[in-house]
Amino acid sequence: MLLDGGIAFAKKGRDAVAGKRHEEAYTNLNAAREIVLELLTTIRDEPNPDLAQNVRSLYTFLYSH
Repeated sequence: MLLDGGIAFAKKGRDAVAGKRHEEAYTNLNAAREIVLELLTTIRDEPNPDLAQNVRSLYTFLYSH
């Protein structure tokens, strides 16, 4: 559910960038980024540390780009 919200905010942000609505773009992209950060900080290493590291790497990439 949280991931769906992040995707929705990212799409709204992308559309706002395309429409040159800068404040709306910032608001939506920032919300998407905050969701990714929340997902990143709640990853647990147990029961599968390798999977946790892969997901952590993915969320880190999304957060930074």
